Amino acid sequence: GTGDEREALLAFLHSFVATFGSWWPLGSPDSSSFGPNGVVGCSFGHPEDLLMGVAQQVKSPLFQRATGQLTGEAGQQSPSEMDAEQKLALELMHCIAILCRSSHNRRVLADRNVFGALVSALKSIVSGIKYKTSPNSVPAARPKSSEHWARLSLSFLRCMLAHLVSVVANFIDAHVDMNASNEGPKVVIPLLESGALSALLDVYKLLSSYRSSSSSSAFSEEDTMLELLTLRTLTAAILSDLSAQNYFRTSGSLDALTEGLGGVGRTWIISLWKSAHKFLRSN
Repeated sequence: GTGDEREALLAFLHSFVATFGSWWPLGSPDSSSFGPNGVVGCSFGHPEDLLMGVAQQVKSPLFQRATGQLTGEAGQQSPSEMDAEQKLALELMHCIAILCRSSHNRRVLADRNVFGALVSALKSIVSGIKYKTSPNSVPAARPKSSEHWARLSLSFLRCMLAHLVSVVANFIDAHVDMNASNEGPKVVIPLLESGALSALLDVYKLLSSYRSSSSSSAFSEEDTMLELLTLRTLTAAILSDLSAQNYFRTSGSLDALTEGLGGVGRTWIISLWKSAHKFLRSN
């Protein structure tokens, strides 16, 4: 769309995040009461028109450029244009992370194949972070302005990654949470078929590798919480669904998760679950 249309969309998304940032569906442990002046009609989910609009934006060239899926087109943009599109994509992803707290919203978005688009974005974001954190990706005589832009770009990718992992975590939580049993055992299988759990495993490996190769100051508290949330989500999928167990076993990925868990038992997993709770609720 035009610059004016993008500005209008950004303003709407910003208002949505400001209004619903602390919102959770009625009946969930984190649900918040809006009081007598609250938002009517959003106790359990949001209008389908809104969800369809979000679905359309996730599949747009703008979102695909911002998440690195259209690299050829992205290379033709100026830094200011890239910055504007990244801000919009980040706010859109924050909006989706909020919407996916609701089982109603998740079902509507899944029916419109939004999850497939988000998995593609997740894979692209992981590839982008791998490239930007690789020693071979930065020329020796790089200008300071380029270094500054690279840091901003990496920060954007990491923020997007946090929201994307939070979305997947909400799907898994619904599967293992007895209060959301209406979604049943059908949740994990679509995540496997879409490649979401495979992408999530790549996220965990990326963060784990980054932590082991970084100084304590370079690996922030947010990185730690994101790594814990990713590990916790993968562990929940394995513990709750036989198809996930078989997938990770046959793909040879179970060893990586076992190493991450440190060989400890379910008590530690519960502790891990609680540790990641704060991060998930803040995204």
